Amino acid sequence: MNSSYNGTIASRTGFDRVFVPPAPADDGNASGAAILSWMETTGTARIQAGNSSAYVGSRPSARTIETLASGRRFARIRHVSLDSAAQAARCLADGQIVGVMRGRAEFGPRALGHRSILANPPGA
Repeated sequence: MNSSYNGTIASRTGFDRVFVPPAPADDGNASGAAILSWMETTGTARIQAGNSSAYVGSRPSARTIETLASGRRFARIRHVSLDSAAQAARCLADGQIVGVMRGRAEFGPRALGHRSILANPPGA
């Protein structure tokens, strides 16, 4: 999960591609066990590489967003698109906490941008 070193592996070896699983920690064990069981049950010897994605979770429904927006726990809910990075940076600079929720949720131990809570820590 070290992006820089993954590039080093790709450039210093004869491999055409380097695959880093989206959940190499304990949370990936259950998925790996399920895939292994499926392979043994179906007699599948190999899973073909494809254009897979770590974004395999649910999408927020309109009702979920409405519920979040109507609650008193959040100052405001905004739909942003092209200017989202600049808007988030302004909020963080003002000492606000920013929650990001877009598209499908990601799988794995690291936030990939679809579900994130961002804050500017004190003293930073």
